[in-house]
Amino acid sequence: MIPHITRGVYVLYKDKSRGKQKRFEVFYIGIGGVAKEANSGVGGRLRTHDEQKDGWTHYSLFEVHDNVTREEILEIEQLFLRMFRHDNRIELDNVQLGSKIFKRLSRNSVWKD
Repeated sequence: MIPHITRGVYVLYKDKSRGKQKRFEVFYIGIGGVAKEANSGVGGRLRTHDEQKDGWTHYSLFEVHDNVTREEILEIEQLFLRMFRHDNRIELDNVQLGSKIFKRLSRNSVWKD
């Protein structure tokens, strides 16, 4: 059980196993514990997703230390979204798929596909 106000980034996975071949695909990337008033976090978000999002079976949690700021957690989430967005094997359920900061960075030739 994850404490309700844990701060960090989480990833939800769908079970896409076939026969004996185990395979889990990224389904959703989210964050928790970034509200100005810390009244919920990853634990609360996972409980909400359990009630409202169908299809996910597993999750990964990347908990952050107390010295990591809200903005840094948001940047980590956006980095994850940016990386997975271009993988055609993955169907993200996220509505938001990037940030202005990463869109600006992607104009740099180093980041081009």
